[in-house]
Amino acid sequence: MLISEIKQRLKSGEPIDAIITIKPYLSHVEKKILCENIINASLDQDENGLVVADYFNRELTKNIGIIVNYTDIEMSEEFLEDYDFLCEQGIVDYILNNMNKSDRYFIKSMVSKGIEQEIKIGNSIESILAKNLQNLIYKIPDEKFIKKLMNDIPKSINKIKPDNMAILKDLFKQGDKIG
Repeated sequence: MLISEIKQRLKSGEPIDAIITIKPYLSHVEKKILCENIINASLDQDENGLVVADYFNRELTKNIGIIVNYTDIEMSEEFLEDYDFLCEQGIVDYILNNMNKSDRYFIKSMVSKGIEQEIKIGNSIESILAKNLQNLIYKIPDEKFIKKLMNDIPKSINKIKPDNMAILKDLFKQGDKIG
C-alpha cells in the first residue's frame, strides 16, 4: 500500500487498525536478513578508522525494516518523508506495539548483539594491526619500482646544473662536519 493511499484513507476517517495489516510472523531467514541489514546500516567508521555505532541509523533502519517486512506498506524513494508521516500519524508506534512481541524482542536482541560483536572485532588490536599492516604493504614499493627508481637516479643527477651541483657538494660537506 502506497503512503498516498494511507493518507487518503486516514482523511476519510478510517482508523489505523482498518488500514494497516500486520503479519503475525516473519520467517527466521527473513528476520536474519532484516537484522543483518540493520546491523550494516548501523556501523560507521570514525576519523581514526575505528568502528562506531550510528544509533540514529539503527533506529531508522530498524523501524523502516519492520514496516516494510511486517506490513504491506510500500516506502517511496522519499522514504524519510514517508517515515516522518508514518511517525506523525502514530502508525510506526501502532506497528511496533502490535507486531509479534517475540519477533520484536528477537530483532532488538540480535541487532544489539551483532553491533556489539562487529565493534569488538573491528576495533580489536588484531584488526587494527591487520588494516594498518595492509596499508603499509600497499605503500612499500615493489622490486620493479625500486629498479626503475635506481635507473632514474643517475638520469636525475645528470640533469642538475653544474652551479647547483657545487652548492649540493658544499651542503654535503657541511653535513659531514655536523654529524
